[in-house]
Amino acid sequence: MSSFSVNEVSFAYNGVKVFEEVSLKIPGGKVTAFLGANGSGKTTMQKLLLGLLKPDTGSILFDDKPLSEYGIRELSKSMGWVPQVEEPSFPYKVQEYLMLGRAPYLGFLDLPDSRDTEIVEHVLERLKMTGLAEREITRMSGGEKRMVLIARALVQEPSVLLLDEPTSHLDLGNKASILELIAGLRETGDTIIFSTHDPNEAIQVADHIILFHGGEVLVSGLPCDVLSVENLKRVYGANLRLLHIEDRFFIDFGP
Repeated sequence: MSSFSVNEVSFAYNGVKVFEEVSLKIPGGKVTAFLGANGSGKTTMQKLLLGLLKPDTGSILFDDKPLSEYGIRELSKSMGWVPQVEEPSFPYKVQEYLMLGRAPYLGFLDLPDSRDTEIVEHVLERLKMTGLAEREITRMSGGEKRMVLIARALVQEPSVLLLDEPTSHLDLGNKASILELIAGLRETGDTIIFSTHDPNEAIQVADHIILFHGGEVLVSGLPCDVLSVENLKRVYGANLRLLHIEDRFFIDFGP
């Protein structure tokens, strides 16, 4: 079960500070939500964990080993990344596009073999997307495209899956489908990290929440401990209340 430890990491974009000596831990085999308002650093932290960005100071450990000691191919096999937006310009069929996820396992001149095809077909079946295999992704809806991006990441067979605002700009039905999928992935024992600005999404599927505010980690832990009225008012600056319905609770942003 892959885990991360971020130790006093500082990072700036073109001299503009994003993080200053931030530390956090991400448990293995759990669903962790990066929760916070827009611009709080959630996506930047994901890119630091992926190795797409390098800390200015501090260190990041992946499975107790410095992230900087991993090679690109090794990280590509270990981590799947689902960006918030990706618009393929070439009209790949879904099955062809998913095969791109096998790239970390192929040499420069290698072609996919029966094992790669089997993995793609397994992911399509697992996500109930077999009927979409021959569809061109440029002709798909936003929700369908988001599912294809997740499927491509799963084809990499990663031990860590990172998703950046996976439900953004989706209707309620597609949001529910994505959140249900994320919740189901915990059964694999993999580590799932997703970012969201909606505390109710975090409540619904996360085992562990890290609450970001202004480039800092305000608090982290179990949802019931992190999502207090005081913490959420500080982050969102809005009137809200906690609603308890049976054994669950929800955040209501009211007048």
